[in-house]
Amino acid sequence: MNNLMVLAIALLFLVGCGTVTGDVVKSDVVKIGVPLPLTGNLAFFGEWMMNGFELALEDLNENSDVRFELMYEDTVCEPQQTSSALNKLYFADKVDAFAGVFCGSSVKTAAAFVDQNKVMLASPGNNFGKLSDYMFSTEHKVEDESIKLAQYAYNELGLRKVGIIYFHNDWGLEHKRAFSKQFEELGGSITAVGEFEATTRDFRTIITKMLSLDSDGIYVVYSSPGVVFNQIREQSDDVFLLGQRGSENPRLLEIAPYSSEGLVYSYPIAEGEFKDEFVSRYKSEYGEIPSVVALDAYDALMILGDAMKICDGYADCLVEYLSSMESYSGAGGDLKFENGIWDLYRPIQMRTVRNGEFVLV
Repeated sequence: MNNLMVLAIALLFLVGCGTVTGDVVKSDVVKIGVPLPLTGNLAFFGEWMMNGFELALEDLNENSDVRFELMYEDTVCEPQQTSSALNKLYFADKVDAFAGVFCGSSVKTAAAFVDQNKVMLASPGNNFGKLSDYMFSTEHKVEDESIKLAQYAYNELGLRKVGIIYFHNDWGLEHKRAFSKQFEELGGSITAVGEFEATTRDFRTIITKMLSLDSDGIYVVYSSPGVVFNQIREQSDDVFLLGQRGSENPRLLEIAPYSSEGLVYSYPIAEGEFKDEFVSRYKSEYGEIPSVVALDAYDALMILGDAMKICDGYADCLVEYLSSMESYSGAGGDLKFENGIWDLYRPIQMRTVRNGEFVLV
């Protein structure tokens, strides 16, 4: 179903949603609250998301009777900070909807908040499936990556004994669970598991244990894994390094230029005509190729903005509109939804670091 068809169907929902007026939207200004990690170890993701949101804001406001405004608050990728940001934006700043949140525990905190308050949230952050009628993500499901990575590690790399070091939040737990389950079903074994907090700087004890158990691979579930890779390479040049999409960021190559060589990680495929056009625009504006996080952020706000224009912010109408979506052509490529917008499917590819660059395997 293309975007125009979705919009046409959504118009039919307006009667049931209570917007029987000649205007598409009654309010002249729509305020969108944007809780992002603007400080902390993962602030670069917040910056990329902000870039995508700002480009979407330009497009939503162009030739439109409705004006959108973005109001930012810092989450530091911590649940308590996320809760504070959501409460301030909603109850003090009176935003009409949300776009943002990143990191697994922040995502689940936000899902509970919008479910309770019946306000819509569009996120380019971690997708755990349908957590609420009032929240959707333009990222593929978290488990999809680790399942594909486990299959590749076992079938293509020939790994049989893998250790897992993961960031201790809901996102890290989901990656650990999905990878372990798939890898063991294929016949492999998980030698040891170590969790850590954002303040952890010494990983040597768990690395030593994994190497003593003859691990032929170590899966590091973290989006800023450079320090971990350096400490692994202090002890072994032979063990295979595995990662997920967050590994693909400039900070990794700055912190671990040698240690990250040969890393294999999962990454979503984004293909489509508009995607190529958007990449050129983004590079012209920000001087770099957009990460998938920036692509997903643009699409999340565009989908939300179009829905807000049609539904005038009515929650039930927004849910009906989003439930009708089967596909969307955006910056992140041609997206396919298998259960409304809450179940996004995107193919996963394997990428690696070769000669200091992120490339396809």
